[in-house]
Amino acid sequence: MAYFIFNGYHSYYDLGLICSAIPFPSQANSEYTYTNIPNRVTPIRQKNTYFKQKSIDIVCINSNKSNTDYIYSVLRNQGRLILSTCKDRYFDVTVNEILPQFASINIDKIPLSFTAMPFAYSLENNPIEVTSDTTIEVGGNYYAEPLVKLYGNGNGTISINDVTLSIYVDDYLILDIPRWLAYKEPLTATLNQTVGNLPDLILNVGSNSVSFSGAITSMDIIKNERWL
Repeated sequence: MAYFIFNGYHSYYDLGLICSAIPFPSQANSEYTYTNIPNRVTPIRQKNTYFKQKSIDIVCINSNKSNTDYIYSVLRNQGRLILSTCKDRYFDVTVNEILPQFASINIDKIPLSFTAMPFAYSLENNPIEVTSDTTIEVGGNYYAEPLVKLYGNGNGTISINDVTLSIYVDDYLILDIPRWLAYKEPLTATLNQTVGNLPDLILNVGSNSVSFSGAITSMDIIKNERWL
């Protein structure tokens, strides 16, 4: 049975929606800027660093019109969307306006449209405890930006593949690569305790060598595997 789950609500069991089909989402496309130059027959094409958002469209049947208000109350704002066509990942989406189409006295056809951020993320994203030099396998189809929690007291280094970061740890320190932050909780930025290029500390698809030295005693790594 085709279905979707939005913020924990199942399309059929919780909302009573019958999905005629669930698409496999399209690939997120790169964004390009084109600049026309006088006397030049072709524009200059420059690839931007970001990817465009994508649309996920699902057509559903609502067999009980009295349930419409409840559907509206659930399918709103933003949240996590899981599709039956790719059950191992979730999409960060915003729900677009719902416009039911008349089908019969008791039945509505409901085309749903979600605007999704470029990447889908793995549902299995538990921390990996690292106590010595190791190799971490990463899935998905695009490099991952991990969340790394370091433990120790004093100066040390962390290396992922060919990238090394020198760092001072006071009990613990969180390296939030997606947000380019180093902090302790509650959020207190401590980038002055790091030497190196934090955004380069990524995990490639496949095998990744991970090591640490100095005063760092261990670390927890959340991989954040993702797909375009």
